[in-house]
Amino acid sequence: MDAKISIFRTPRTGSTMLKRAVLAVMDLEDDESSHSLFSPKYPLVVTVRDWRDVLASHWRIRFAHIEEKPSRFRISCSMNSLDASLERLQTMIELYPDATIWRYEEFYREPLAMEVFLARILGRRLTYAEFCKVKEVVLPNRALQIQNRLEIRRGETKLPFSIEDKGSGIHLDHIGPAGGFPGAWKASIPEEFHEWINEKYTETLKLWGYEL
Repeated sequence: MDAKISIFRTPRTGSTMLKRAVLAVMDLEDDESSHSLFSPKYPLVVTVRDWRDVLASHWRIRFAHIEEKPSRFRISCSMNSLDASLERLQTMIELYPDATIWRYEEFYREPLAMEVFLARILGRRLTYAEFCKVKEVVLPNRALQIQNRLEIRRGETKLPFSIEDKGSGIHLDHIGPAGGFPGAWKASIPEEFHEWINEKYTETLKLWGYEL
């Protein structure tokens, strides 16, 4: 291992995929979640994703076992739960303007993009063996295999975080029916709520370079 980075990981932003890819080729000094701010010791990477997809993913993880489709009340609950994470994420970006912004959509099923990203941090090209490891992480096949294996252990539980593969960080229901496809929130959340959600996150999305 010949490089170290610090990552500020926000749940449901694809951060588990990034963490697994990083660990395939280098040391990860700091592995911080959105639960606290921290002072990075090494070059900082901050994970972001279209927050509307984050919202839909949060609803699926927390409430899909309660209701068949998102209600306004449960969406509001997800919004409230995510507000603190969003605030901390924006604070980290403001505190460390030189941080590298890792946008989930640029790396979704794109192992070559991940290879270029990691090579830039390492200051060298990845070996073929390293690239194969990264490719396995970025493409969803392996993650789905792990998730399916966990499904066997589900039993009666409806709580996704109760069963987790410690080696990968993948848990029950980690990947939804849409497979993490960018923009899937439009299909999973009723259209009657789209304008409301867009208004809620307009400034955030513009700040991060996303289109409404």
